[in-house]
Amino acid sequence: MKEFTAEDAYYYYMLILTGYRKELETLVIEAVNADDSLDPYIMDLYNELDNKRELMSLLHKKFDIYLSGTYKQAMAKIYDANYRLVAFFRGLYFNKELSVEMIAEKLGQIASEGGCYAFSVVEECYSRVEDGILPSYGFVDAMRKFLETGRFVFGGFKVDLIEDKEDPNKALDEGRSRKLSMGTIHDRMLSEFGDDIRLTSCWGPVQMCVFEIGYKYLPKDYSIVWECDRGIITVIVKDAEGKRFWPSMIYPEAHYYHYEDVQKDVAQLLELLIRAIKNDEIVFK
Repeated sequence: MKEFTAEDAYYYYMLILTGYRKELETLVIEAVNADDSLDPYIMDLYNELDNKRELMSLLHKKFDIYLSGTYKQAMAKIYDANYRLVAFFRGLYFNKELSVEMIAEKLGQIASEGGCYAFSVVEECYSRVEDGILPSYGFVDAMRKFLETGRFVFGGFKVDLIEDKEDPNKALDEGRSRKLSMGTIHDRMLSEFGDDIRLTSCWGPVQMCVFEIGYKYLPKDYSIVWECDRGIITVIVKDAEGKRFWPSMIYPEAHYYHYEDVQKDVAQLLELLIRAIKNDEIVFK
């Protein structure tokens, strides 16, 4: 058989994660029975077919190396694998083996492991439909188009698999483990705004305490960006036209440097931002 690549390892790992181990078992058994000059890696997989944990470990080690380097490069590498996954579920849908709702749940499982932002958005939309936050009308059509094209547009969300980026939720989980302030900001934003906000970007922290957390405030289509550079933290709100607002524009008490490792500084910026949005006191310039 052709070489079992790291892309293959990613693809079959995600299938097993969502309950489709038979796909890999069939491939491996057929390869072992047909090929005299077999790749030793295939034999390793063959020897672990009855041990799911070891099988998953073998696959993960192979594609984990494949994803080394910058995230942008990694996502370019696994686009084909993610699209193969979409094609696999598309086949199940048109064969009436899975509903689009069930597929959305399975894509959520893949997103949490592989960091595919498009998959995470699909699953988030489905969760909001289930909870009655978004209307169900149009969701099935949006899912069908996604399965056919890789592009998902629904309820104010718009993603394309070919333009995929890192899942900000996964990046935030990693970031908050290194910087307490990242978790403090996110937890308070969720507590105050709930389903009115959506996490849209997150990266860092990197050297010199640089990080960013971005949100979309859905009721008014505001972008909210928390940035930190050399330990100094700021928050900026932008409207749809790109005009800006920051708390010190209207609150004199915000006229000093705020440090991300000083709890009262982070708390003050959060309080002022929340007050400005909830009291409709934002004035853009």
